[in-house]
Amino acid sequence: MNIKEVSLKTGLTKRAIKYYEDLKMIEPHKNEENSYREYSEEHVIKLNLIAALRMLNIPLADIKEILEGKRQFNEVMKSSLDILNKKMEELENSKVVISKLIDKSFDNYNEAGDNVVKLRKSLEISMMEKKKLISEMILDKFPGKFGQIVLAWHEPFLNINIDSEEKKKAWIELVEVLDDIDTIDSNSYFVKWYENINIGDMKQYKNGVVKFTENIIGIKSKAEDMSEDVKAFMKLTKEDNALKERYIKFKYSEEKFIEEETKVVGEVRNKITSCLKVLNEDFKEYIEGLSIMVKRSNDAFIKETGSDVETYFKNNFKK
Repeated sequence: MNIKEVSLKTGLTKRAIKYYEDLKMIEPHKNEENSYREYSEEHVIKLNLIAALRMLNIPLADIKEILEGKRQFNEVMKSSLDILNKKMEELENSKVVISKLIDKSFDNYNEAGDNVVKLRKSLEISMMEKKKLISEMILDKFPGKFGQIVLAWHEPFLNINIDSEEKKKAWIELVEVLDDIDTIDSNSYFVKWYENINIGDMKQYKNGVVKFTENIIGIKSKAEDMSEDVKAFMKLTKEDNALKERYIKFKYSEEKFIEEETKVVGEVRNKITSCLKVLNEDFKEYIEGLSIMVKRSNDAFIKETGSDVETYFKNNFKK
């Protein structure tokens, strides 16, 4: 058949067919009598395959290797899928960053450029690098022992695997929240409060935090009655007046600390919590576990004293 017939059968232009010939992807027979090129059904099959694979953006070099038998069809498809997945991930990352930038206003182009680079790179780094980045940002923004303790309570949940668009958005939000907050004044009441509390060796403190968080995460599966804990606490504070006085002093200093800390970093803390609940399933369970523990504690106080926790402490631990 001639080139016109092949063009009709394949839907390719004569120019395209000749281009594939020049690349040696098909080699029609040349009739020596009239110098016309003659095409077979095999050429039509090859041209249809070329056209179909080009629709999928498969490079011509890869298609030629398939036609020449140098590479298997499935091998090229898998390689192309890997490339496509990588490009799609890059586009998704760009989409998340652009969506975030739409909500921000920048004073200058330099600031905008730096922000784009920072957010884009933060999505591409490894899990360990992500953990290191957030750890460094926490220690940079929260000074002294305050920062070390904040990190200790978040570090168990910083192994972050970003495998969905929701997590990408939460990650970008987390980086932005920590980047935007001003470094906390080291003279703040609650920062000094942290400096004055004795937590002992930091490594041991962190180990204790890990054990506590593991217990809280598993609290759902335990039908635990806290009545015995409440009885032991009541007995101890009733018999040991010095301990009770120390507790009262701590309780009222803690109330002022909570008030000051909430005023300065309460909003930031809530945003970090919101982001980590999306980014780490264990952290989500930990927060839910804390709520369960508080409810069980409250139920135990009502059972043993007839009052909820707040009322009991208000009546029995006055200045």
